[in-house]
Amino acid sequence: MRLHKHHIIPKHAGGTDHPSNIAYLTIEEHAEAHRKLYEQYGRWQDELAYKGLLKKIGKDEILHQKAVMTGRMGGLALSGKPKSEQHKEKILKLKQCFTKNHVPWNKGGFLQQSTKEKISKSLTGKKQSQDTIIKRAKANRHPRRKYNCSKKENIICPHCEKVGHPNPMRRWHFNNCRTR
Repeated sequence: MRLHKHHIIPKHAGGTDHPSNIAYLTIEEHAEAHRKLYEQYGRWQDELAYKGLLKKIGKDEILHQKAVMTGRMGGLALSGKPKSEQHKEKILKLKQCFTKNHVPWNKGGFLQQSTKEKISKSLTGKKQSQDTIIKRAKANRHPRRKYNCSKKENIICPHCEKVGHPNPMRRWHFNNCRTR
């Protein structure tokens, strides 16, 4: 017989992992305990727990409902602010987009070529402030570089007289020169 560890005061309600707050129950007893907690206090976490334990909903549905209820996916719960009907409709549309594996226009995806051209045209001719130029220069400096990035003079292969940058010439060409 498999036993589950049940928090008498659930962790989502402020319970701890202290041994005095733990009871060992069968799966059916565990589901019944969460059902009673849901009926008594109305917490959505207990509803998901008992439905999940009884296999009424799957893991994907539990994760989806958690995301919706915690506000990670436009949820109405736990946000602390009342919403207008218009706002609720927008949230519903967004939820439908995510459930249909559809990417909404403002949540990623690719820009069309015409949109790229419009953006490029709007930015053409705009000057950056001196502060922006300095910030970008600082951001592009690599803080861990210890070597000098100055241009190195090209070297010549003594076998075939090929000219090239010292690093690839030493690393590859000298060992693989055909006229050697």
